[in-house]
Amino acid sequence: MDANELRIKFNTEFTPLKNWPTIFEVDPETYGFVCQEILETSNRSRYGTVSVSVGINGGIMFKGVELILRRDNKD
Repeated sequence: MDANELRIKFNTEFTPLKNWPTIFEVDPETYGFVCQEILETSNRSRYGTVSVSVGINGGIMFKGVELILRRDNKD
């Protein structure tokens, strides 16, 4: 799913009255789409740098939730 679809999923599953998760596992494609959107929509400094928030587990932060890349063990 793309970043907008994930945003809609969060907004429908986790209402303001319901506790949002601190971490949420996503597949590699979704993780990539979110990373790309963050890079495209971030305010770049005049030197081309972008600030990205990373959670305690090393996942990228999206809407206050740390996205963790789900790795399917297909060995």
